Amino acid sequence: MNDIKLIIEGGGGEPLFSAAHCTQEFSLVRQGMLTRTVNGEMVYLGNADHQKYITQIRGKDSHAPALENLWRGREVIVHCIQFLTQEIASGVNEVVLSKLPCPQSIRVLGFEGDTPVHHISEKAIFLETESSHKRFLRYRPLLKMMVVDVEMSIQEKQNLIEWSIHLEEI
Repeated sequence: MNDIKLIIEGGGGEPLFSAAHCTQEFSLVRQGMLTRTVNGEMVYLGNADHQKYITQIRGKDSHAPALENLWRGREVIVHCIQFLTQEIASGVNEVVLSKLPCPQSIRVLGFEGDTPVHHISEKAIFLETESSHKRFLRYRPLLKMMVVDVEMSIQEKQNLIEWSIHLEEI
């Protein structure tokens, strides 16, 4: 788990680049609308099936990753470095994730320690044991995204290249 690398694949599955020591931020795609009823209660007017992420990935290094093919509108697959965490109710040994997981990124944490994963099928996770306590499943998502923007700058004297990629989930 300590050797996590950001990987961005192009449309044909070829790795465009990978990088270490990056920062990744997630935010929610703004859709739907929050409003108040005549009684003053807050309600969400949107489609719960369209919950997507926006991400910004930043890095600094003496060598920039290969960003020249990441043009606005390009579809890519991002092996995220940011983790998502999902609660598992007590007595449950099957969980459906909201997003596809990156290979070997799933970890189940609980009161009794880590729980081994028995089987993974797409977004469905089958645990070896049930628990009388709630647990938490932590994983890095594998997201199909579209490039929104790419920025690069260099600090000449320190030979330090700063870069950022803005992406939106498709």
